[in-house]
Amino acid sequence: MYNLQAETTYGIKLTDEEKVQFDAVWHNHGWRTMPMQDGSLEACHLLHKAGYELVCVTAMSSAFIEHRLENFRLHGYPIDRIIGTGYDRQNFHKNPKRQIIEELHPVAFVDDLRRNFKDIQGVHTKFVFIDRDIHDDPNRHEQIYYDVKYPSLLQFVEDFLKTEQHGEYISWPERPSFLLPSTSC
Repeated sequence: MYNLQAETTYGIKLTDEEKVQFDAVWHNHGWRTMPMQDGSLEACHLLHKAGYELVCVTAMSSAFIEHRLENFRLHGYPIDRIIGTGYDRQNFHKNPKRQIIEELHPVAFVDDLRRNFKDIQGVHTKFVFIDRDIHDDPNRHEQIYYDVKYPSLLQFVEDFLKTEQHGEYISWPERPSFLLPSTSC
């Protein structure tokens, strides 16, 4: 769990032994005790009430899925399915969520890191970037495509559900053709 981003972003430097200790505590307690983002619980309940199945696709290791599910249930989220992708240890910059999103073809894929939209192709899924000013190196990720940007999940969901034809209220840009599924036979 401990990574170089913690060092560069927050100036935290741990010894190898401290890193092992940190990871042990985090893996045992961290995923179970994560706080909610403002408005996210309400947003999830609105989507669930509108008939949507909510699936959490996370880059965490599948070994900790039950911990994260326990955390969702503790807060009352209507989420029963979590897919853990883990990171490619050989290529950390590879999008860990790409394959799952391309397999699921969800109505919308919402994420707060631009890098998680990288290279996703062949789906009509709407890409919604929640910009919470998280450290997401703009020099590496500014060219990554997403359809719309919102400051919170709740604001996106309120706009998405505003009309009977969900999503109609939002001005979706035309998707670049290289991202769309091929129509040739």
